[in-house]
Amino acid sequence: MVRLTEFFACGPMLNKLVPPLSALPTEKYQLEIVKSEGLPPLLRLLHSTYLPLILSSAACVRNVSIHPSNESPIIDSGFLQPLIDLLSFEENEEVQCHAISTLRNLAASSEKNKGEIVNAGAVERIRDLVLSVPVGVQSEMTACVAVLALSGASKRAPSPSRIRACHS
Repeated sequence: MVRLTEFFACGPMLNKLVPPLSALPTEKYQLEIVKSEGLPPLLRLLHSTYLPLILSSAACVRNVSIHPSNESPIIDSGFLQPLIDLLSFEENEEVQCHAISTLRNLAASSEKNKGEIVNAGAVERIRDLVLSVPVGVQSEMTACVAVLALSGASKRAPSPSRIRACHS
């Protein structure tokens, strides 16, 4: 499905394909995207300049990231920096929410993944943006920081006083 969406990205089939891309309700589909090597094309779609593709691919990555077995493959495929960059995607709040929710999902079950997320600069980006993003995004950012703070990885993040300064 990802490869088809990529193929038809500029054609009339886009509107028929984009909604299914983000609708991965079952564990089977979450695992199948990774198993069938769908992450590299999905990453390319995430870099699109066309908002519906960005939104759908961000939602798809978020849905795929729900399954714990997919966390490391998503990180290993190079999604961290693009997801962190999407946190400041001011054109669409939903894209920001999908990006931060994905980061939270990726941090959910692995200390290694938490460390990689922190080392990629997610905490600093969240700190810099938290007061300027919509309330819904702020809520997701808070949840992500809470997940990261539950690990040793947060000890490598900026000092708590710097993070608290965001809430002053």
